[in-house]
Amino acid sequence: TRQGFGSGPQYDLQYHCSGTAADQARHRFYTDNVLRMEIHDAYGGVTKPTQPGFYARRTTGGDGRAAGAITEWHISGTGSYNEGGHFKTSGADQGKFVAPVTGKYFFSAAPGYKQTGHNFNVYFRINGTNVSEPVRFIDGGDDLASHSLAAGSIIIHMTAGQKFDVYIGYTHHVNVTLNFFCGYLIG
Repeated sequence: TRQGFGSGPQYDLQYHCSGTAADQARHRFYTDNVLRMEIHDAYGGVTKPTQPGFYARRTTGGDGRAAGAITEWHISGTGSYNEGGHFKTSGADQGKFVAPVTGKYFFSAAPGYKQTGHNFNVYFRINGTNVSEPVRFIDGGDDLASHSLAAGSIIIHMTAGQKFDVYIGYTHHVNVTLNFFCGYLIG
């Protein structure tokens, strides 16, 4: 069934059933002839191939990486993606995910390693304001080894246009293969 509402996008609802068993049915939802969601009755699975999300890696590695907002990200390597282009790798919003719609978002990051003789922390920020500090190591001398790593995650509400980024408060080490920042729209 095809339904349109005025001059906006056309909404398609297609129902396909293969074989005779009801548990083989698939429900597909399209906008502008692009598959947006598919529900598989056989196992209740839902796929959303155009769901906004990204997986990025650091571009520069080694010791002595400066504290601050991390802008040196790229979409490269196994598993990396940037569906919808909402994670910015250049320009004024470099290193930030710009929310395309209002909703709940999941983010996770292991953006660097603690370096010998330094404290280490990671902040998650929206529009430059700290909203979470999921990782903190305080160097007490010999109690933490160099290159200690932890990842932090958050589920948070964002409004369309808000910008989410990662900030590291101290000098740190980076591995361009293993350090990451990722996120996606939950709904």
